[in-house]
Amino acid sequence: KKKKANRFKPVVKYFGPFTLNKGEKKSHTIKMPNYIGAVRTMVVAGNHTKEAYGSTDKTVQVKKPLMVLATLPRKLSPGEKVTLPVTVFAMEPKVKNVNISLKLSNGITIEGEKTQRLSFAKPDEKMAYFTLDVSKAKGINTIEVIANGNGETSTYKVELDVINPNPFTSKTLDKTITANASETVNFETFGVNGTNSAT
Repeated sequence: KKKKANRFKPVVKYFGPFTLNKGEKKSHTIKMPNYIGAVRTMVVAGNHTKEAYGSTDKTVQVKKPLMVLATLPRKLSPGEKVTLPVTVFAMEPKVKNVNISLKLSNGITIEGEKTQRLSFAKPDEKMAYFTLDVSKAKGINTIEVIANGNGETSTYKVELDVINPNPFTSKTLDKTITANASETVNFETFGVNGTNSAT
């Protein structure tokens, strides 16, 4: 089965088991992947000698002083252009000015401004827009948005499928050449660059 761009990467982490003595408490620090939203933390406790078990959970918002989110269609065709909307979240008053740039895989280029700057008077969210040209892209490509402001950095990476919707096309040329003769044949490729071949 052909591999496709993975848009949704769920956050699932398992830790433990941990052993606690009676009355003891412990704290654990975990590193979250790039994620915006809420996660549910669940704890399961058990004492197998007494066959006693219990559980609890809590929903926690995942946030940083600066966060960024980008949206793209799942698929594009070679030669297309697309507008990339970028949402920047300034979650704390210290984040005043934010610079946004892109890191692109081969075959994707930016038309117009390569970087953009947003200013925040207070915690808020604002949009920035980039125009992308995927003329030379094919297969699974990645676009990474990088936002920097007041010492804070946030990144967001998204995968994009660039697929030619047209079926394979071939052209043949028949020539008859007598023994010890030679002939020059004019040859030009056709189709999307990078997808054509000749034998």
